[in-house]
Amino acid sequence: MSSEEGEQKKDDLSDLFSSDTSDTTDEKSDEAFSRMESDLTYYKSKLCSERFCWTIGTTILLDLIFFEKLTLWPEPLVICAFEVVLLVVMANRLGVKEISILLYRVIDGWAGQKDKG
Repeated sequence: MSSEEGEQKKDDLSDLFSSDTSDTTDEKSDEAFSRMESDLTYYKSKLCSERFCWTIGTTILLDLIFFEKLTLWPEPLVICAFEVVLLVVMANRLGVKEISILLYRVIDGWAGQKDKG
């Protein structure tokens, strides 16, 4: 097993010191850069989704706290309508497309039921 490791290290060293290293290192660095760029895009997307989820959670908690103090029933409905609009705008700005798709399906379903009735 040690002879195989020695041969592998020898091959690695010969590849490292060969004259064609500029092509292989450029290809390797391009691959690494591409992989890092795709990872960055993935983590940015996840960060935006997490930020939106925290905003939704905070909004729900604040609503639970403040809606107890409201006396008339239309007040929470108006506040929720404004919150939905603001949250949809925020979702679009953060790149969370699932919220827009869900909202469009709900509106289309509601409008379809209204047309039938």
